[in-house]
Amino acid sequence: MCRPISLPAIAVVGDESVPVGSELYNLHANRLSIICPVIGNLARHVAQVVHYNVTSTAAIRNLWRAIKHSVDHYESTLPLRQTPLPAVAVAQPQTSAGVHYGSSKIRERPQYPHLKESKKFHSVQDVPASDSTTCNKFYSDYIKPRRTGGIMAIWCRHAIAMGFHCIPSAEGRDDVFSALFCYWPTPPRVVVYDFACQLASYCLAREPTFFADTLFVVDELHQHGHSQCTPSSWLSTYMANDPTLRHLNSSAAECGNAGLGRIKKSVAYATAPHAVAITKHFLSLWNRQKIRELTHVAS
Repeated sequence: MCRPISLPAIAVVGDESVPVGSELYNLHANRLSIICPVIGNLARHVAQVVHYNVTSTAAIRNLWRAIKHSVDHYESTLPLRQTPLPAVAVAQPQTSAGVHYGSSKIRERPQYPHLKESKKFHSVQDVPASDSTTCNKFYSDYIKPRRTGGIMAIWCRHAIAMGFHCIPSAEGRDDVFSALFCYWPTPPRVVVYDFACQLASYCLAREPTFFADTLFVVDELHQHGHSQCTPSSWLSTYMANDPTLRHLNSSAAECGNAGLGRIKKSVAYATAPHAVAITKHFLSLWNRQKIRELTHVAS
């Protein structure tokens, strides 16, 4: 996916006044290979074969300018709106709110009338599988068989729970979007999610400024099941170009969610306040155990 952060570099490599293979060109081509591997790797390849096929090089540069123009046009169609500054909201009891993250809620989730979303329902369930023109793996293989609620937790790369909230129905893109936007002062640099191919466009269409520098990728475990998605949404594509991602534990959330299965039956038979209390207590013990393991490894 072409993120907004990649546009300045695309503008440089697509500029005919910048010689292919020059220091400035190579600098931005190398940067593109990290933040947008498909375009970046092609830009680096062009610099190696420019003397052999000038016609193709010109056509590729026209393509890059067209990509930048398309993204600029898309951004211009979005309503101009600054991300609200963090502000501590009125605290609610965790057991009644069904939400527990490391900090208080600092933003309210806005409404987006231009996207024609329902005030009552933000979940992906209001978009049938047949309406998805790109990837329907998540809808057909996960959502439809079990339209039930539960707990959605967000994990760091060390499998430590950053927080959780209760979901009344099947997990959707808005659960991740709302949690990050309402409780994170700044978004994570990388978000690994088994439906990131659709989460990226969902977030950027609503808060393009807030998520401008965030990379959304499908974890290595699930990426091969996305047969209709391009590798531009796969974590492994970025790992091949960005050494800082090679030590990322992309299965941290899977491990953590598997751990939550230990209290599945207890939560199922508990009242809502008790279910939240049980989950909070379990994750507190889980986090402490993970921190002790990390401390032991470090020592």
